[in-house]
Parts: sequence; structure tokens; C-alpha cells
Amino acid sequence: MAIDPGLQKAIELSKMMEPWKFTEDMVVALRKNLDESYREPYTERINSVSDLKIRYSDITLDARLYEPDTPGDGIIIFFHGGGFVFDSIDSHDNVCRIIANSSSFRVLSVGYRLAPENRFPSAVEDAFNSFLWVYERSEEMGIDRNKIAIMGDSSGGNLCGAASLMLRDRGKPMPKIQVMVYPFVGVDQSSFSMREYTKGYRLDREMLLWIASMYLRTPEDMVSPYFSLFAADDFRGIEETIIVTGEYDPLRDMGESLADRMIKEGVSVTSFRCLGMVHGFVNFTGISPSARNFLEMISYITGRRLSGK
Repeated sequence: MAIDPGLQKAIELSKMMEPWKFTEDMVVALRKNLDESYREPYTERINSVSDLKIRYSDITLDARLYEPDTPGDGIIIFFHGGGFVFDSIDSHDNVCRIIANSSSFRVLSVGYRLAPENRFPSAVEDAFNSFLWVYERSEEMGIDRNKIAIMGDSSGGNLCGAASLMLRDRGKPMPKIQVMVYPFVGVDQSSFSMREYTKGYRLDREMLLWIASMYLRTPEDMVSPYFSLFAADDFRGIEETIIVTGEYDPLRDMGESLADRMIKEGVSVTSFRCLGMVHGFVNFTGISPSARNFLEMISYITGRRLSGK
């Protein structure tokens, strides 16, 4: 299927930015430019939005809670994409509004710590502790602790997978379901999608290498299962998982390979490929009706599974 016409504009915007040419001290300015380029031309109406703080140990994280009309008694914890370096709860504000309205559940968007100021595994620890923060406060938040989902796109999808592994490995409670939207799951230089779509489709190979240089502390981090999910010994004990890929995304094949491996290791997995979509499509629902349809579908399915239907 051809690339969705609405996403051609997003592709052209990405060609104007070459982050791998930026040094560490230029990241803050680059973040601002990217946040502005992702700003949607409309704001999704929602019942209520409130900002709050997540605190654990000596860490304080910004977070934003979205409540749709007549929400269910569960919650979706959302981790935004951006290569562990970019984006924020603001860049994904409209995304979370759509997720909340389409799922009929509250959404808590977490502003985890970004690299290079806070390198691996800071973001993973934030995702891990954000889940526990909600779990431990479920009663006062009016949430059924057995109806907590985690969801993220791109690097946020990676954080979902890493947090789930960390929760399992440390003997902690687990979310009911994890939803990984075009996630980074491991180093890939040779798959068909990486070879065919690594130039001119919004996510270049140079970008991936630059992100790793900004996010990781040492070469050894590259093979940590909390970064490269494929390095995990096994996935037994991981909760129900939804993995979403885009047809023209270089990360597509690795995401689908992860789904295949998880199924073989006993995890209940639903995996589907969004035709015509490029990496980052959930941020472009304002210019691509198809991207919005996919995000609504993903969110609706998540809500149904979270409610036990």
C-alpha cells in the first residue's frame, strides 16, 4: 500500500531536521523545535485534564491526567516517544486525549527523565516506579489495581517492555496489559524494513545511532534487556501484549519478530501492521485521518481488554 498522503507532510518536515549533526549542548534548542513541529492544528475535547507530580526516592516527575466522560475504573499509563531524548507530555497531549476518549479510561502521561542529562537506565526506572506509584495509590485514585495498563510509542514502547521485564524480575505487581506502538526493541542492521525504509521515512539509521550515543552510558548498555528487549533470556510471566507496527517504519520487522518470539514463549500477543503508516504516525492525527483511525482503534482495543471484554 502507498504511504498515506497526509503523512507526506510529516516526512517533508523530518527532512529539515538532522539531529545526528547536533552536539549534546544543542539538544535543548532542538527539543523546542521538534515540539513545535509536532503541534497538532486542533485540540481534542476531553472532560478534564490536570497536572500532577509523581515522586519516588528523590525523583520528581511531571505527569498529566486525562479523564474522559464516564471513565472506567482502570487507567492507562502512557510513556511518550522521542528517542529517550525528545518530546514531552506536551508533545503528546492530543495523543493522550484521543487515547482517553477512545478507550473510555483515564490516561496518565508520564514526563520521564530525558537523556543526555539523565542516561540509561533513568527512564526505565521512571517507568517502573510510575507504575508502582499508581498501583500503590489505586484506592485513593478510584482505580482497580487489576486494571492498570501501560502504553507507549517508539521509545515509550521500549519503556513499556523494559518496565514489564523489570517488574517481573524484581517480583513486583504487573500491569494487566502493555501496548507497544512501533517500539524500538533491539539493535537491527539487516532486516528488510531497516534496509528499505531507513532513508526518507522519518527515522534514519543515523538517527538511531545518535540516539544510542545520547541515551546509553557504556557499550555494555547496548545489550541490556532493559534497552535491547531481545536480549532478555525469556518473556515468560509477561502480561498480555499488543504490538503495533507501521508499514514504512524501519523498526517494523524487529517489532514483529518480538511479537513472534513472545508468542512462542507463552505470552498472549496481538500484533498488527498499520498499512501506509510511517514511524511516529500517532503524532499526526491532525493531518492524516488514517493515522487517527489507527490510534482510535488501538485505544479502543486497549480499553476493551482493560475492562475484560
